[in-house]
Amino acid sequence: MAQYNVLVNATSNGTGNTEETYIEILPPANVSVLLKRVRLSFPHTTVQDVPAEIRILRTSTGGATGTSFTPTKTRVASPATVSTIVVKNGTSAFTVGTVVDQLARMTTNTRGILEWVARDERDIIESGVNQRLIITGKINAASIVFDCECSFEE
Repeated sequence: MAQYNVLVNATSNGTGNTEETYIEILPPANVSVLLKRVRLSFPHTTVQDVPAEIRILRTSTGGATGTSFTPTKTRVASPATVSTIVVKNGTSAFTVGTVVDQLARMTTNTRGILEWVARDERDIIESGVNQRLIITGKINAASIVFDCECSFEE
């Protein structure tokens, strides 16, 4: 299986405590995506001591106002991804689509880093048929710069 990395640097919603999509992965009908790692960090110039929540979801529809993204191949010889990747762009709001399943919900402080890593090949999060894997965030303050990164296999 080929592995890919997605990294988005953006600014959270201008209204604090508003959930929005950071990364959306939509595989074609005959492909399964396996999420292997998710990391959220806050390289904001003004440090704030506020909570931030991240959720990993399956959705049946996409959000609005995301930007197309080409993931980096972890192995150079891998083929290009067949999934459609959409990420949050700058300060534009990126709404969450219709939620089918909540697969993980984690919270950290914006002074820290949150990371989920699959323990082995059986500890993965898999996309559903005609469903997107979504990484969302909700920060309890307005306009916080963040980095959201994930690794996945097809």
